[in-house]
Amino acid sequence: MKLSTSLEMPFRESTDPICSVCNFSSLIAPHFGGLVCSACASFFRRTVALNIHYLCKKDNQCKGMRKNCRACRFESCVKIAGMKRSLVKERKNLNNIPLYILNRRNETGNQGVVRAFVSSNQNRLENRLSLSPLTELPINDEMDVSKILKTTPSSLLKYYVEQVSHGKQFYMNTLNIRTKEELFEIVSYQSKVAAETCRTCPGVDLLDNRDILILRKYFQFSNIWIESTWKYWFSNDFSNDTEKFDIKLMEFIGQVKSTLLISLSRLKFNIFEFTAFKAICIWKLVYHETSRAMKIVAQEHYEGVTKALISYYQTYTLLDSMEIAIRVGEITLLVSSVFQMYHDMAKLYLHMGLPF
Repeated sequence: MKLSTSLEMPFRESTDPICSVCNFSSLIAPHFGGLVCSACASFFRRTVALNIHYLCKKDNQCKGMRKNCRACRFESCVKIAGMKRSLVKERKNLNNIPLYILNRRNETGNQGVVRAFVSSNQNRLENRLSLSPLTELPINDEMDVSKILKTTPSSLLKYYVEQVSHGKQFYMNTLNIRTKEELFEIVSYQSKVAAETCRTCPGVDLLDNRDILILRKYFQFSNIWIESTWKYWFSNDFSNDTEKFDIKLMEFIGQVKSTLLISLSRLKFNIFEFTAFKAICIWKLVYHETSRAMKIVAQEHYEGVTKALISYYQTYTLLDSMEIAIRVGEITLLVSSVFQMYHDMAKLYLHMGLPF
């Protein structure tokens, strides 16, 4: 018997027109003098309003990759779609302008901000875990210290980023395992990692031993299944060996690939978005099972991480307030799929005789 590990999605032919800029099937409408999709219109508006100049690694010759290369995408907006810079209104509200843009204006006047091309290896693990200035998150939130967690939102998010970017890694990705012996080995290893993580987690000093044991269980789950799925998405280490496998285990891994993996592939989280998602998953799962003290700590973590993520978007990205709200909503909505995944994992562990 051989199980397929491919992610086959049913193809549905779209009846929407093709955007002349990004070549994606979408609803198009008049924007700034051209007929384009709303995503390309938003991109053009931000680029012009903030006076950003993108550089292309291939001298603006990225055929078929306009959505990935911002320089070529902007050139297509002008030359192919006929969009006009003069129709974009200048942003007058400084609160809606990213901090790095304002800093650059203070240094050079309003000469524009040059953004270099994105490396073609962006989807590799080592690049996703070194997104400077990201690892420092110098967000001004010193006055926003949680009295319960005794830390700021940015420091809280940094704590979780450190777990993902510099934490101890098992040599094998969970989605590549085939036998229950391999799963046993991963669970044993991640149990120790979770115990170590819990000792330094903000707010844990307020919890009793029962709550801490439950929290460790969710940290372990997030490391084994959530983080492994994210890293599997952009790694090149795909195992196709199906000679020896546990049927129940392979069925569950297939379920993870067909749900969480597909969602992560669509949303394309960077390390900060993924870290926030992982932390929210942990504390949302915890919230429904434990004491009042745990619920209070869980709510503080959720609010702190969410606030830090919003500050990150406002400081380091070109997203406007509506786009930020949509992105945060997508991250929060994805948590619901993890609830079902967790319950199915519990059934698998019981079937295999794993401690749970």
